[in-house]
Amino acid sequence: MSHFHNWLDRNLPPEIILGRTAVPTFLICGLFGMAAGSMAVVTLVAVRGASLWVAMGMVGVESAAFVAMGLLHQSLLGWEEHVHLRDTYVVFSVVALLLWATGNPILSYLDALAIGMSVFMVFGRIGCTAAGCCYGVGASVGIRYPRLACCDAEQIRRFPVQPIEAVLWVGVAAAGTLVFLFGSPGQAVGVTLVLCGITRIGTDVLRRDERPHWSGISETRLLSLVGIGAGAALYQQPANWGVNDLMFGIIGLLMGGLVYFGRHRWLVLPDPLPEDLPQRASGIGRAIVSLMSTRLPVAAPVPEVQTFTIDDIRIGVSFEPAGSIIHLVLSVSRSNADMPLSAVEAEYVLGLVARAVGVDPEAMPPLIAGERGVFLVQVTRANPFTAAWEDDLEHDIPPDSPAPAPSPGEDGRAVRSGNGGSSRPASPFEPTDDYFTPSPPASDGEPDVR
Repeated sequence: MSHFHNWLDRNLPPEIILGRTAVPTFLICGLFGMAAGSMAVVTLVAVRGASLWVAMGMVGVESAAFVAMGLLHQSLLGWEEHVHLRDTYVVFSVVALLLWATGNPILSYLDALAIGMSVFMVFGRIGCTAAGCCYGVGASVGIRYPRLACCDAEQIRRFPVQPIEAVLWVGVAAAGTLVFLFGSPGQAVGVTLVLCGITRIGTDVLRRDERPHWSGISETRLLSLVGIGAGAALYQQPANWGVNDLMFGIIGLLMGGLVYFGRHRWLVLPDPLPEDLPQRASGIGRAIVSLMSTRLPVAAPVPEVQTFTIDDIRIGVSFEPAGSIIHLVLSVSRSNADMPLSAVEAEYVLGLVARAVGVDPEAMPPLIAGERGVFLVQVTRANPFTAAWEDDLEHDIPPDSPAPAPSPGEDGRAVRSGNGGSSRPASPFEPTDDYFTPSPPASDGEPDVR
């Protein structure tokens, strides 16, 4: 699994150097997606024997409407943002209005446009994966984004919802193409809207980025329901709906609603981990760092277990120096032994703590399962005290001697000089901003795409 994680982390750069310019990967994917979607629109219109002039006109109108939506949002709220379903409905409305005004068949051309936009979304979601927007919930399997990505700076792995959705969009485009080839005008756009709504509702529960909500329901789900209803109406005109069709559909919707709203009775899941677990685990890491920086310089290892708690989760740590390294034993368990942590949950929690104390969680050995739901792991990290502090201890620094004033070291950090003439960082364990200080996402003019 660590090799898979390393591949994900290293092969999704947020920017690519083209010539002498650092170009956002999202922008590159968007341009390729626009080209591929335009090719799909023109090809499908040609297959149906319609006008290529109209096809090229639709491509231009679609591009202009998409850019205009981003600029409008920027002028009103101060930043550029694209919401997929919102932009899709605006593009369809503008294109349909122009087709009607020019006397061209609306549904026949919208079929090709819907498939082209599905192709565009395949590349769009790949771009979202690289940029870090539209990211998933924290997970034990996924992508850890750099601090300058669009996602928050918690430095935890995110469920790869964007690449999964990219694969689903391939299926949507393929299904729409089949209906386009063998169905009637209007049916392809109808099927595409229905499948798009189902896809977005299904993946919405795995998303963690902030989105508007109304009455506890996200904007994505509300717009998806609108799309599903519109798609069903376009696929089969309401005038052709039979009583039997309506009865069966209504019964199915009612039963689906009962399953959804009664999910707490049949969807039994373990108690979720605390929502602020990454931040609190980082706080525990800082406490461990502070404890080590206090005990180790005076040769006072901590073989006994120091316990920290996060709600009902207990985290224990003991450490002891061994020459140039420090052995740390981390443990985790739940206070309620009747509802213990799973091995995956324990590995996730201890990985957060290990990262906070300067240990790569990907290099952790397998956890050892103890009694009463306790999981343990032994990790090692470098001991920055070995050379400097042992040299000072050999010269028997008087314990009551006043601490010398800090002076700047070669790297600009404060150092203290002992009687032996050695110098060392004021706190070799001092946590760096790379681990603990969240920073706001960098905009760099890059739009937020949902």
